[in-house]
Amino acid sequence: MCDIKIFVTVGTSFAKGQKGIIEEGHIKGILGKLSQKHIQITFAARANKGDPFPAEISSLYKFSNERDNELNSKKVQVYLLHSSGDGKYCAQGVKSLIRSKVNSLWGVKLKEIRDLDPRDGSKFSKAMDDLFTFIRQEISGFNGKVYLNITGGYKATLPFMVMIGLSLANVETFYLFEESTELIWLPAYPISFDLLHWRDERTRLLPFDYSGFEKEALFKSMQGTKFKDLVEKVTINGKVDYQLKPLAKFMKGLYEEQNVGKVISEYGAGEILLNRFSDSKWAIYLRQCIEKWRYISMGDRIPETVEHGRGHTQRLLEIAQQIIIAADKNITLTNGQFFVLIASIWLHDIGHSGDYFVFEGDQGVIQDKNDPQSMEPYVVYADPEKVRKYHNFMSYQILKEEEGFLFPAEGRPENGSEFKKILRSIQLACLYHRKEMPVDNEKEYKAVKVKKGLANFSTSTEVIEGFPLIASLLRFCDGAENQTERTVDENYYKVLDNLIQRQVNFLARHHPSGYDKLIAFKQAQPKHFEKHRLIKHIFITKDAGLKTIFIDQGSSKNTSDNITKYKTFNTIFIGVYFVIKKGDFENCEKLETIRNELVLDVYKEYHYVRKYFEFAINLHLILLDINNVQSEMKTIVKVIEKKEGTWDWELNS
Repeated sequence: MCDIKIFVTVGTSFAKGQKGIIEEGHIKGILGKLSQKHIQITFAARANKGDPFPAEISSLYKFSNERDNELNSKKVQVYLLHSSGDGKYCAQGVKSLIRSKVNSLWGVKLKEIRDLDPRDGSKFSKAMDDLFTFIRQEISGFNGKVYLNITGGYKATLPFMVMIGLSLANVETFYLFEESTELIWLPAYPISFDLLHWRDERTRLLPFDYSGFEKEALFKSMQGTKFKDLVEKVTINGKVDYQLKPLAKFMKGLYEEQNVGKVISEYGAGEILLNRFSDSKWAIYLRQCIEKWRYISMGDRIPETVEHGRGHTQRLLEIAQQIIIAADKNITLTNGQFFVLIASIWLHDIGHSGDYFVFEGDQGVIQDKNDPQSMEPYVVYADPEKVRKYHNFMSYQILKEEEGFLFPAEGRPENGSEFKKILRSIQLACLYHRKEMPVDNEKEYKAVKVKKGLANFSTSTEVIEGFPLIASLLRFCDGAENQTERTVDENYYKVLDNLIQRQVNFLARHHPSGYDKLIAFKQAQPKHFEKHRLIKHIFITKDAGLKTIFIDQGSSKNTSDNITKYKTFNTIFIGVYFVIKKGDFENCEKLETIRNELVLDVYKEYHYVRKYFEFAINLHLILLDINNVQSEMKTIVKVIEKKEGTWDWELNS
């Protein structure tokens, strides 16, 4: 076993351009001369072509020095990928020099790439198949670091090595130019094969993995496409057959790995924030849970509303990540706190598929307003308006009832009372995620009383330490997620609007008793969609405009006094940027909607829970013009609460 694997392409430059068959004795002669030279001295003369060592050795020497801390105490295995004949002798020489000049502790193995002959182009495709197959086999299931050194070798192999580097995770690729003393690290762009094109053509490709049927017509249909060179004609026991080439199997493996659990979507794998755990067991367990959670939104009972499913979850994860980055070290979360935040983001809207919640009696959080002793269910089934209004109560109920289903016992990062606190914290964070939920005191609805506010959990032993901050982060993220993507896209909106109007027309014509509220609810949704479409995108970053951009949070003091005061408390200012269309800056009606129903809602959500940030964060709300390359900025410089529930602001022109 090893910790690091390095794949090195080897050419024949070691023989100094000698023509004909390179003899083993010739290589020994070169090694004898190089054994007297010190690479530490000669490497500095590379710019003047004074380095006598082959490119494979110079690049590995530089790599070893550059990554010395990373390589220390690690077991390293080097693979020299070479051709037969001349290439084999050169690879043997490189192996000897690695042991004597780079690192005597590294393991070195030679791998001959069959058919790798630059003088025979007809065999090159098969050689690349062999190359892909070998590297794939060596890194499959390997959890260490992988490096590709593409400095040496035949030039035609370089694009294929780069493709491998871009396609696989945890792989870095480097190169040393012949007149340079510094390595070039190829940027790891998120570029892979054409996934959508592969999916379109998979019905023609995948059958070649099986046998026992006629494939010739299918093979001929591939001619003229980008996929024709992924299938080869072979003869087995005198019979002609057609098979996927190793490169195609390599790509097929990538596709199948990524497509497990329908990971492939416009929303990614949903693993944002998982890299922030200091102990990997938390991330491992969450991945196990997410495999199930990504399907939860399929039970949404109110499809008329803006999207509350997988896309909404993804964007909340993104917003949470942006806030944590912007706040820098002012928000530091424990593993347990991160777990509660991520799980709550995934599960807070699970109640949209619920039918009821149960009153908890006079000792519980949720009580029947008219009968505090009650422990009966409150049913909202078949009433989409009630589902929307009480979905957080139903999320809370589902989380209590289905704890074992949502959080499997196997692999839990904590056990006993500590994990019970985490589960209780997730339940309560999901309950309190709506801005209608109380922060400081109890609150009554038409039929329900919420007996406690977030403040009651500041010192509670039933939840994790710092619970109000985590619940507040969830509320703020959820309140900020008002943007075009929540309406999926324009065509989705048009189709849904058409469907709603059809349903409303039917209900209005036949008008069965008791459907007035349902009609009103459905009629209100298109306007709600239109509102969300006014904000193209929302993003949050640390704000450097401290001197010129400021929100006066109801204070009578002037701006400079407030800035001085907040600086004393080491306040972080973050900017919440709302990207809107240029025309909407001039459209008074649309701008008023953006202000009062979108931007101001974000500020309210923050305002109600800001004390739990302990003055670590203050907001700037900024409108950006999407049509202007320079991004015209209009900043809300004053947000004032006149009296409870009544707000006003001023817009910097």
